[in-house]
Amino acid sequence: MSDGSGAGAAGITSGRRGSAAPGPVTDGPGRVVADRGPVRDRNLAIVLTLATIAVVAAAAVVTLRRVPVAYTDWALIELGVRSVGGSWPTVGAPSGFGLHHPGPLEYLVLARFYRARGQGPWALGVGATAVNAAAIGVSAWLAWRRGRLALVVVVLAALATMAAALGAGFLVDTWNPWIALFPAVAFLLAVWSVVEDDMAALPVLVVAGSWTVQAHFSYAVVVGPLAVAAVVSLVARAVVRARSARRPRPSPNEVRTAPGTDPPEPDGAGTVPATPAAGTRAPARRRARVVLAIGSAGLVVLCWLAPVAGEIADRPNGNLVATMSHFARPPAGTTTLQPADLIGTLATELGWRAPAFAGQEPVNIFVDNVEGRSGLELLPVLALVGAAAVVARVRRDGSGGRLLAVGVTAALLGAFGVSRLEVGRVFPHVVRSIWAIDLVLMIGVVWIAVRAARGRWVAVDRAAWVVGVVVLGAGLVRLALGAPDVRLPINQPDQAVGMAVCVPALGAEAAAVAAVAAGGPAATVHLETEEFWPVAAAGVADHLAHAGIEVAMGEHLAFHAGVSPADRGAATPSLLVVDEAGLPTVAERPGWRVVTVCDPLTPAERTELTTLLAQGELMPAERQRAFALRARSARFGLLAAS
Repeated sequence: MSDGSGAGAAGITSGRRGSAAPGPVTDGPGRVVADRGPVRDRNLAIVLTLATIAVVAAAAVVTLRRVPVAYTDWALIELGVRSVGGSWPTVGAPSGFGLHHPGPLEYLVLARFYRARGQGPWALGVGATAVNAAAIGVSAWLAWRRGRLALVVVVLAALATMAAALGAGFLVDTWNPWIALFPAVAFLLAVWSVVEDDMAALPVLVVAGSWTVQAHFSYAVVVGPLAVAAVVSLVARAVVRARSARRPRPSPNEVRTAPGTDPPEPDGAGTVPATPAAGTRAPARRRARVVLAIGSAGLVVLCWLAPVAGEIADRPNGNLVATMSHFARPPAGTTTLQPADLIGTLATELGWRAPAFAGQEPVNIFVDNVEGRSGLELLPVLALVGAAAVVARVRRDGSGGRLLAVGVTAALLGAFGVSRLEVGRVFPHVVRSIWAIDLVLMIGVVWIAVRAARGRWVAVDRAAWVVGVVVLGAGLVRLALGAPDVRLPINQPDQAVGMAVCVPALGAEAAAVAAVAAGGPAATVHLETEEFWPVAAAGVADHLAHAGIEVAMGEHLAFHAGVSPADRGAATPSLLVVDEAGLPTVAERPGWRVVTVCDPLTPAERTELTTLLAQGELMPAERQRAFALRARSARFGLLAAS
């Protein structure tokens, strides 16, 4: 299958029991009409892929009407995107570990859409939709190369189901854990294709793997080993081919016949017709493989040029080395997950009620941690995977078995990554990569079953097509119907309500202060924040930049945004955004005056929250009410240097 034509399709194109074997279609004596089956299948695969992307785009357009103002991670991502072309970023989005994710690919790609669509969160949402749509298209293309139309239907149905489970808000969300998920599926399919000796998938492996790792380092434990293994497999096959090429070749006049077949009969003149040698196209294929290998190496350099340049410039405190050191040698006192907690987390993410398909992930809303389920929920999945492995072994289905092996290996690597998490920090977004693994694992199980049953009974074939198309359609319908009700950002919709009130208000006040201090709207605002995670400060900076006011960020905020801090000049008006915890100490800050304080809660709600927090033990309903109020209670104050 070195030609990448999809040898995985072999064995599923044989004639059905009781039907004639496939071949040329005749139209009367002596007339042969080309078999239109492959062309028809290709066109249908294209139609299904485009229809899936069209529904995704339509759901995204509806959802984009509700994009809020940028704040926290989203504002920092927008600040990083805006910096492209000025001070080029060399790191990715910030993390809660005091580190940045490995690279700025997300910033560089989204910047094209950001400027083309007039800037703002809406423009970034368009870019996120394009990235997800491209991942769907690439995944379908890889499926076509490996299994033709049948596998395209399986892959599209799985992707549509996961998109519906996540919701339309996921499609437009630029948060780095989300924007890596669909590309991760494309990466795993590319690993399988490369292991199958399909060189055309190598550029996909490089780009999709680099994208996912740079977006969120939780993917690195899966992407790194699998990428290395795939490339090693490719090199090993190349060595075997090179050795085979050195063996003595048959003479040009020697007639080659396939094993188990009779030699061709002489024609009327007693001459045996010549048969093209199998290696006639070998030089062209070798050239194509060399071009793909060189191009993929160039893509590696291109994707990782900025992170490596930043690492060299910041040595010995580069982000890449610091990230690897942090996870290789966790800080003293760090307690990783106990076996029971690890199994419970895996049962939640990979069990028979996996959220990648069901869309229901149990999360403790008070600490934002994934709640573990019973380990027994893993047993049906393990039995299913084991049965698929046995079927592939018995039927000598090497291609399906290798796809399943990629999924199982990815699951084991993902489990190792989860085991390294700190107790109390199993956040949903940190284990989101497991969803992509679960998707590919189930694709492997279904594909082995399809290959085992296909061609045996007409009823089985028809039932498989009906089920596949119905699952695909149901996922797309569910996705489309849920789009109008999405609240963004999808993981913190309540806090977005408060930010939608406070950020514009603080931004307007900051703009007024800057204009008065500098005598015009072209003033430079030096924005600082003292809180650990800049919630409103990034949003205010974003709002000021949209208003045409130059923003010079202080060192703390610039670190989180991944850009260079600006020098603080003596004549530059300085603004400080403090959160709710810092408001009581405002009077103790010499040289600062309060410009405004924004409270998203009404006075009655603020009194109710204060009363609830003053109580000791709360009833479940009271706890839920207190949590709902606190999700919107983020007060922020804007201070100016006096």
